[in-house]
Amino acid sequence: MRIMTSCLLLSSLILLSGCEWMKKGHKQGPGPVNNLKDQGYGPPTAEQLVSYLNKEADRLTSLESSDISIVTTVQKQRLPGLTGFMVAEKSRNFRLTGDALSTQYVDIGSNNNQFWFWVKDGDAPLYYCSYDNYEKGVKLPMPFQPEWVVQALGMAKYDPTRSYKVELKRDTYELIENTTVQGQPVRKITVFTSAPIKDATYPQVIAHIVQDAATGKTICQASIRRMRPASYRTAEGEANVSYPSDILLEWPAEQMSMTMKIGKATVNKRITNEEASRYFTLPSWPGIKSVDLANMPLRGNPTSRDIRQAGGIR
Repeated sequence: MRIMTSCLLLSSLILLSGCEWMKKGHKQGPGPVNNLKDQGYGPPTAEQLVSYLNKEADRLTSLESSDISIVTTVQKQRLPGLTGFMVAEKSRNFRLTGDALSTQYVDIGSNNNQFWFWVKDGDAPLYYCSYDNYEKGVKLPMPFQPEWVVQALGMAKYDPTRSYKVELKRDTYELIENTTVQGQPVRKITVFTSAPIKDATYPQVIAHIVQDAATGKTICQASIRRMRPASYRTAEGEANVSYPSDILLEWPAEQMSMTMKIGKATVNKRITNEEASRYFTLPSWPGIKSVDLANMPLRGNPTSRDIRQAGGIR
């Protein structure tokens, strides 16, 4: 299994973090964003930041875009780019496909019971795993939690009963949770800019970081560089929400980075049962073997050489 598969999988889970979490005047759409300090409360507490995250999670129920571009760089070598389609719906429904030259090269998906991923590379199989087996310890080549899909898209609730702390930096607030990923102690950090945001294309949440708790080294990081507003209809009329449109993902140990750009998207559209069945069902393709990750050993982490060999396009 190539690390390219895992990187695309992880990127799909964290690429949309930072969804307009601290705006006010929600029904009126994009406008000035005021941080908590500006509202007279002093530096924000963990409870206040989690409350903002959870309120904004209620605002985004689905997102769909056929205007996705993916460019990967490994050891300063740029790989051929992909264009793609993505759709996500609460709580675990997700699909991302990537194409080049009218040929599909990537398929990543999830539903309430299982997730899967496939990268075109010779006779590479379609890998899948049930959430139950994953929770029992099935390993993937890179740190990954299925719940990151909806959390990264701004759809997931943060558990207010968990322990968080806030660190104040010169220009940012960091919401920090000490937890584990596949048994490894890590720090999950959500970085907010402390400056007022007056342009809806600028993010309030500027990064999501996973660090090794023992060494402090960054395992992976998603930097949100641009947002894009979208409108949708409600019973009260038109409303707006912003989603990340330019995201840089980095894996320092692998000397790998990935840029994802999301163009026009449809938000909060009701997905029909027929659409859900088409998007969120494990594919079955003639000539491509399906392999359950729970039944195969993981042979260590792939190397950067593996990424270049996979490369998405040959």
